Amino acid sequence: MPKRVCVGCTALLTNDNISREHILPEWAAAEVNQPELSLKQYRHNEDTREDQLLRSHDLGSFAIKNVCERCNNGWMSNLEGSAKPIL
Repeated sequence: MPKRVCVGCTALLTNDNISREHILPEWAAAEVNQPELSLKQYRHNEDTREDQLLRSHDLGSFAIKNVCERCNNGWMSNLEGSAKPIL
């Protein structure tokens, strides 16, 4: 399996430094609050032409794990903090 790296700084991701980065910040998800809306991830099978549902997330819980804690709590947090009053 290939090694995973942080999308912010390319540091090798390990159990000690990986973090969950919400696609939509939790504070913004509260403002948008659409419980009937969910994000779905499917796998398409070309042979059978069928889609298999892999995951379903509401807006507030959709997160990825390809960012290190340092980036998530550092420059990414600062960027979000600067954008929040504008948004």
